[in-house]
Amino acid sequence: MKGFAYIDNSKVLHIVADEEIAKQYTGTDGKYKEVDMAYEYGYPVYDKQTLAVYSDGREKEDRYVPQEILDLIEKIK
Repeated sequence: MKGFAYIDNSKVLHIVADEEIAKQYTGTDGKYKEVDMAYEYGYPVYDKQTLAVYSDGREKEDRYVPQEILDLIEKIK
């Protein structure tokens, strides 16, 4: 599903449907990117679970983070 990915000021990756929200909540550098991947409640989804992924690639609950998400983080951090 299409969305806009950004990293917030807390260094957490989010994906939202509204580009204006991505612009508003992105970190100090203002970077965001249009993506086509599963997301729910503002977080990417993998294996039917939402992932809270930090800009360093760690997941909040130490779950596996697919390479597609890690690559996305590198492009927008």
